[in-house]
Amino acid sequence: MKKDYKKSMDQKARAKRRSKKYLLVGTSIAAGMLLGTAPISIATPLFTVGSQQVYADLISGQLFNNLTTSNTSGTTASAPFPLAGTTRNVDFVISANNGIDLSVLNGSRRAVLAIPTEMQGLVNPNGTGTFQTDILLPGEELQPLLSIVDGAVTTLVSAVENIVNLNPLASVNLDEVYAQLALLENLSTLTSAEVALNLQMQGDEYIYGELDGSLETIIREGLTEILDGINDAVQAIQATPNAGSGALGTIAAGTINTALSATIKPAFNLTFATATGLVGVGSSLIGTLADASVLGETTVTIPTLIQDPNYSDLAAAGVDMSVPYEAGFVGNIVKADVLSIDIASSSDGYSPVFYQAAEVTPP
Repeated sequence: MKKDYKKSMDQKARAKRRSKKYLLVGTSIAAGMLLGTAPISIATPLFTVGSQQVYADLISGQLFNNLTTSNTSGTTASAPFPLAGTTRNVDFVISANNGIDLSVLNGSRRAVLAIPTEMQGLVNPNGTGTFQTDILLPGEELQPLLSIVDGAVTTLVSAVENIVNLNPLASVNLDEVYAQLALLENLSTLTSAEVALNLQMQGDEYIYGELDGSLETIIREGLTEILDGINDAVQAIQATPNAGSGALGTIAAGTINTALSATIKPAFNLTFATATGLVGVGSSLIGTLADASVLGETTVTIPTLIQDPNYSDLAAAGVDMSVPYEAGFVGNIVKADVLSIDIASSSDGYSPVFYQAAEVTPP
């Protein structure tokens, strides 16, 4: 039985209209978020978002409900670094999930490492960092792209149906086209990606990386991959003779394939080029999607070079050197115009590096 392509496309269109406003990108957005037509509203010990009022006990603009930071120093109070005048490689890894919609706030999204006062001037970035995330995109903002692609595919399907009706001894299988289109509608293949993160310093107090540009890269590359899949599926379609149709079926398939090459695919290509233009570098759509996105499971690595502090400087700063010195760093992911992070052992993202209480004296 010949497949009713138009009926199938109508069913898909109805299903899309019933879809959620927000579409999940990736595989590990934390459960418990409230998705719907209104801005996400979540109450946590640090934030209340929804009435356009956001307050924070410690960190203004924190982008996640759950966030921790670890480091690779391997030190503890019982196994500290010696004060040996050494420069050490230490990576700080920020892990977060259950993102919060802070679109009501101004500012840039940044991954930040706050440096304790006694260590300022002794800590620097060690090359570039890395940023890996899953993204929740607002479906409404995707409508310009979805409309163009749906229109191109619907026109293609209608043209294929018409030519097949005129040549019923051959058929065209569009299952892969439908499958690739579904990936765009659901964004199920735009999973977490890792990108390089350029690191900067603000004075001696903070090392940070701007995330907004990296988010645009992740979204652009993910959408481009899906669009490439749709285009590849369209370019690969061809007619085949129906079973038992013999030489007449071969002629029918040839007629359809000529039409596909001469008119149907070129018409699709012309419209589809508009869609690919929407996800190009500098696209306003990509910027809009990045601005409106909410982050899910996220990992940021900030590699550093840390010079051992000097015993006498620590003592002069009032550090109790009868016990190992706890250099308390704080890693966080925030949205803010101005970086301002208080360091406290109770802060989300607190991650200490320990130094022994006595200076190493060369023999």
